[in-house]
Amino acid sequence: MSGSWEAFRDSFGTTIDYLQGGYLNSGSPVPTNIAPLDELLCGGWRAGLHIIGGEPAAGKSAFGLFSLMMASLSGTRSLYVSLEMGRGQCLSRCYSYASLTTGRPFRWGDTWMLARDARARRDDALRRGEAMEFAEEFMRSDPYAMAAKSFDERFGSMAVADSEALHEIGGIEQAARRGRASGLEGVVVDYLQYIDVEGVTDEYARVSAASKRLNRLGVELGIPIVALASCSRSGNAKGKAPTMHDFKGSGDIEYHALSASIIAKDPQDPRARLLHVVKNRFGGTTEPEQPIVFTFDGAHNSFELPEC
Repeated sequence: MSGSWEAFRDSFGTTIDYLQGGYLNSGSPVPTNIAPLDELLCGGWRAGLHIIGGEPAAGKSAFGLFSLMMASLSGTRSLYVSLEMGRGQCLSRCYSYASLTTGRPFRWGDTWMLARDARARRDDALRRGEAMEFAEEFMRSDPYAMAAKSFDERFGSMAVADSEALHEIGGIEQAARRGRASGLEGVVVDYLQYIDVEGVTDEYARVSAASKRLNRLGVELGIPIVALASCSRSGNAKGKAPTMHDFKGSGDIEYHALSASIIAKDPQDPRARLLHVVKNRFGGTTEPEQPIVFTFDGAHNSFELPEC
């Protein structure tokens, strides 16, 4: 027995259903607080998967940390999942950036020297029976402790995790769902090719499966999930702007992502980094010869836009 077309159409939801349950309750994008990127993304990252790619040593991990720090300036409760660097190295990179405003800046690579000197002062204070005095002086004047305090004050809504369980896609899903129940609003995963998927050993299929599940996870939880990804490309060395084709060989990530960007070195300026937005379902992309240009300070994990 056949029914009316209207009944069939409305079985998937009516216009009123969408206006009241979808449109009025739709979430806002998470701003990156990087003005030209937010303008292209029509406000920021939306629920689902976003990809930031780059060749080795282009600075994609540094940019992933930096972009999440910038997002946390708005109080965004976010999680950085590091599958490559340890949590301590990630925090040292963040603290080195925060140190730029403390009056005691340091390079994140010098963390070991700062720790060595602090241990020597601590041990000397303990021998003199001045543990309390050292603790107060340490928090007040140690460059690393000062930067950690500055980071907590400015970017304190950002968490960093590196546990072994997060190398499995199921571990990331579990952590994100647990975090969402506590107010989590965004995730960055560093990086996609390091995610294991149970029962999948072929790299292409594994990366494809991981990106598909990350996108579904973001949609399910209503939060953006940004995955860093390695690009295999030689175009930049030849002076060519990157495109979506540079993700070929990295699974079907270009099909699952709402947006895709590629961070690249500038062949003309070793201090510059170029961000090419090569896919964007919610707005435009950068022109091949007009990427977003940053001055990159790797020692302090800093990406600065030119002054207008």
